[in-house]
Amino acid sequence: MKKIFLLLLLAVFLIGSYWGYTSAAAGTVSQTGPASDAWSSSGTDPAPSFGSQPSSGPAPVSPVLTALLDRLRDGLQPGTAGGSLRAASAAADLLDWSMDPDPRDSAEETVREWLAAQSEDALAVLPEQLDSLGAALTQLTDDYESSAGLLDDAGLSGRGPWTAQAAQTAADLVTLLRQG
Repeated sequence: MKKIFLLLLLAVFLIGSYWGYTSAAAGTVSQTGPASDAWSSSGTDPAPSFGSQPSSGPAPVSPVLTALLDRLRDGLQPGTAGGSLRAASAAADLLDWSMDPDPRDSAEETVREWLAAQSEDALAVLPEQLDSLGAALTQLTDDYESSAGLLDDAGLSGRGPWTAQAAQTAADLVTLLRQG
């Protein structure tokens, strides 16, 4: 009975993850410009290009983005065995989220509230996690064709390619997380 319950729970989780984060790709990313530079943790990052908040108050918090940020926090373990594969999986999830026609509406408020809810320990490792995520994002977006092996090794065959706009949106989100 327990096994059936666990299998059903796993199936619901996998279907929810797949349904919430997949979308059709509009083109291949092949750039070495601003999106790649946004992963750097040195220097000051430019302000993200998320839209301004409506005058009626802050945008509502996105439960989809909150869940994604929780998975990034819990799943990224830089410097451990399999860390690069987990980073590639997290990067693919972030890029899939970025393919949403307009994921930016509530991103700033969601990140602000998510960061405020994190423990000191979680915030202490966040820069290292973002470095790991940034390296994986750069690898997946700068040369998608050569990253196919990494995607296969991470169990992500068939994911991508992602658009330049998705790469920029992901870069903006990482910058927003870095700036707190």
